[in-house]
Amino acid sequence: MCNELGIHLAKLRTTADKEDLSDKWGELSTYDVGKDIQQYRPVYAPKDFLDVLLSLRPNHKRKPGQPKWEFSHLPLKVKTLDKLGNMFVELSKGETVLGVNPYVASTLHFPTLEAERISLGEKVLITNHAPVVQEYLKKGCPRCFRAKLWTIILGSEIKENHRLWFEQLKESVLQYDLMIDKLIIKDIHLTAANDDQYFVFEDVLFKIMLCFSRDSEILQHMSPKTQMQVVLKGKQTTTENTLIFPPSGVIPFHGFTMYAAPFCYLFDDEVTLYYTFRAFYLRYWYRLHRVCDHPQGIVSLCLLYERLLQCHEPALWSHFKSHNIHPVRVVFKWLMRAFSGHLPPEQLLYLWDLILAYDSLEIIPLLAIAIISLRKENLLQVSTIINIEAVLADLSSIIVMPLLQIALLKDETKKNFVQSRRKFGNMGCCYSCKDDASSQNGEANERTHLLVDPVSNSTNIQQSNSDDYLTHHPNSLPKKTDEQSALTRILQETANNVIDVAALDSHNLQQHEYVDKMKHYTLRVQQACSQNKFVLKNSPCLLQDIPMPEKVLASESISVEDRNMMAVAITKASTAVNELKVEHKENLVVPFRIP
Repeated sequence: MCNELGIHLAKLRTTADKEDLSDKWGELSTYDVGKDIQQYRPVYAPKDFLDVLLSLRPNHKRKPGQPKWEFSHLPLKVKTLDKLGNMFVELSKGETVLGVNPYVASTLHFPTLEAERISLGEKVLITNHAPVVQEYLKKGCPRCFRAKLWTIILGSEIKENHRLWFEQLKESVLQYDLMIDKLIIKDIHLTAANDDQYFVFEDVLFKIMLCFSRDSEILQHMSPKTQMQVVLKGKQTTTENTLIFPPSGVIPFHGFTMYAAPFCYLFDDEVTLYYTFRAFYLRYWYRLHRVCDHPQGIVSLCLLYERLLQCHEPALWSHFKSHNIHPVRVVFKWLMRAFSGHLPPEQLLYLWDLILAYDSLEIIPLLAIAIISLRKENLLQVSTIINIEAVLADLSSIIVMPLLQIALLKDETKKNFVQSRRKFGNMGCCYSCKDDASSQNGEANERTHLLVDPVSNSTNIQQSNSDDYLTHHPNSLPKKTDEQSALTRILQETANNVIDVAALDSHNLQQHEYVDKMKHYTLRVQQACSQNKFVLKNSPCLLQDIPMPEKVLASESISVEDRNMMAVAITKASTAVNELKVEHKENLVVPFRIP
């Protein structure tokens, strides 16, 4: 890329550029990076990385035109659904957890579950012990404690030497102009700055990611160490003239910024934010964009997703394969970015709580397969990757905790669990209480679906084919999801069983009608009081001279500065009135003479 654009990997900044960058450090979104930023492109995207993974050591020669299928030929071991249930035992038991309905009643003497978790969280914070914090996070974490608990688990408490190192990283950004800076800025523009949930953190992300690229300690902590070595221009290829580029050893891909964006919701201090994100990256995220055989690596996660889909949703597996759509390609961006930028921030943080609590990334493919199973009915109606992505594009209605619970529950307990959650209205329109036809006598087997039949299976709802819809409307995405189907079913049942009294008379009273009715009611009250010899006492009102006091009371109050100014002016006026004196200079009564 450097040769194509005719630029250097690194160079010293000019004095003017350094001063400009320093002045705008707090608002780097206003920093002028030059018009050539449009020529930069990401080094690779998730789909490019997936193509590399699919080409890993095939066990047989493929025929021309035959798609690359499965990771099963790789000698890696992954867990079954039963083993995942034993691992995520708090979720598989269907216990009440935070992240579903914070107002659900507590099992103890607390008014709500959230109040119970907050009280317990205060005691956990006092221990300041990572294993205790991990156990606490398994049942959900209140927002007020999440930042502190994460720092305890990750060991990212800030000391003075951390702040000094961050200042050195900042100075390195001001001193050197790296080619990778443009890639980071470009990625922020394309992802976080273009996201409704994260665009307000654009300036913070510029600082965090630019300092991250200079942090040589990251490379020292990663294992195995892989980096790109470059030779200084015009120098011989020797050890002295060979440098590691970038200093952190991490080349950002398209969407790399989204690893850091959710942390902006947790921390106000940029130094604490940086070190917590760095610790999270070194423990988990770096495995998601590197080829390795680690059980928590991206290859193993893809294989786990494939095995779960093939065993528990064979209809979807066959559907994808019959249309030459690789199952992993459908969800790979979720896996590689750990759902960042796809789930709403609150639900995403609940998911990341579980990653820290169980010290495992295997929860990510489990959630992916649960979402695929949830939207199975719609997916079976489409046959192209574009339409499938459209069905899965909107995850704003996904509630992470109950979806994972229902996926891990044993089949005989799923129905009771769903009914209990629906009783409190916290399952939304995610699940159905129908029995799973694939089970025999209510017992689970290796072909049991992860979720009970999605609610969109209802035959009372007319289904539309997404392919036909896109044929007539090529610029539109299919809007009918299984959640919308469930909502339609609920509305239909409500319309049949409930009489909407409010809809019987939709007349809106005008202002004069309100006044007339008020006078009429006042007259009737006076008549009733006179008949019963009851004296209606009028309570004193301080606002009798104001016709509509509710508008005055509802208006915005004056500022403290204005109130102080008025008080000073009144005091001066009162003092001036008290100091008024009349001086006698001439007669007040003069003789009136008539000539």
